[in-house]
Amino acid sequence: MKKALLVIFFLSSFRLYAQTNMYHPFPDSYAVWNVWFNMNCFSSGYANVEYTIQIVGDTVINSQNYHKLNVPYRVDNSIGNCNGGQSIGYKGAIR
Repeated sequence: MKKALLVIFFLSSFRLYAQTNMYHPFPDSYAVWNVWFNMNCFSSGYANVEYTIQIVGDTVINSQNYHKLNVPYRVDNSIGNCNGGQSIGYKGAIR
């Protein structure tokens, strides 16, 4: 009983702080996401790929404005038959 009360007291003493009411707008221009991708394919090697995703202009699809996503480069340090990550070029659009 003592241990249970001690555990309950210990767990209730933690305070959690969250920024739930804080608004962080999604970037709509000049945004860059850097991605590092690592995958182990066991007997056939491993993949170690770095690439960047950028917002590079606008397009209109079905009369809706979208921001185009592009991967301008890819650094591939893979060994063996393991392949991962994105190829370079246009990847899609977000609204």
